[in-house]
Amino acid sequence: MRFLGPVDRPTEAPRFFGLGFVQGAETALAHQPLPEGVLDPVPDALVSLGQAQVGTLELVTGTAALSRLRNWVSQWLTSDFMETPSMVWRLGLAMGHEATRTHPLVCGMVTAEIATARFEQRFAGRVVVATTTRSGDTLWQAFIRSTYGTGVEAEVLATSQATTLERLRRGQGTLRSFLVDARTSGWSVAQTASPKADALRREIGHDAIGSLRRFYVANSGPLTSCAPDDRLLETLRQWLFRTHPGLFGAGDPGAEHVALRHAYDFLWWRGFLEGGP
Repeated sequence: MRFLGPVDRPTEAPRFFGLGFVQGAETALAHQPLPEGVLDPVPDALVSLGQAQVGTLELVTGTAALSRLRNWVSQWLTSDFMETPSMVWRLGLAMGHEATRTHPLVCGMVTAEIATARFEQRFAGRVVVATTTRSGDTLWQAFIRSTYGTGVEAEVLATSQATTLERLRRGQGTLRSFLVDARTSGWSVAQTASPKADALRREIGHDAIGSLRRFYVANSGPLTSCAPDDRLLETLRQWLFRTHPGLFGAGDPGAEHVALRHAYDFLWWRGFLEGGP
């Protein structure tokens, strides 16, 4: 709804197109195909209009590439096609994917701008890639995974956070219960002695695990399951505001989600170390 909800203002068309274009370019740069049937709901007249304008894409090059892209499309995209905003987004998706081959400089400039943008814009650019390569992920899980990159930690933590969130949604849980469950989940993974837990230890490495143990002991007390939740939550609050102050007060929903990700991560690792050998 945030990106494709009903909008009848023609001035929004370039924004929908720009979002799709970036996502299409990111998908192509990741060497992934677009989801099947992307252009099926798009009128032939709109597809033809876009194809007729491809040759002028070189005008987009320069600084502020995303704004240039929106200005470029606003010159030829009319309100006739705004009955369904997703049509404009779908056209942008297809054109962005193709443009990585015909206009690589334009795509490089746009994706580079997104790479340094707000968290929610960065995620918007990557979400199609994330859900295409891992179709079983929820959007939350895809977002969390994208903040870790690749590796075992991304797999374990993204899955754990998605599981906690789904469980608490069913039980109408609170933010506190979400955070407390992080510690429980980390402890449970360590206790199961699963291949994932062993792979995670190998990926992090013996020295880094030792550093983590010393950090938690110094900041939150001995690594025992007897540590009270209130004390750990207060330690978390102090650590979060000290190490990630830029995530607060930015008016960026993506940054708010990343703050939750860091908070969960902090308590999950505490639980993992409590439950490990």
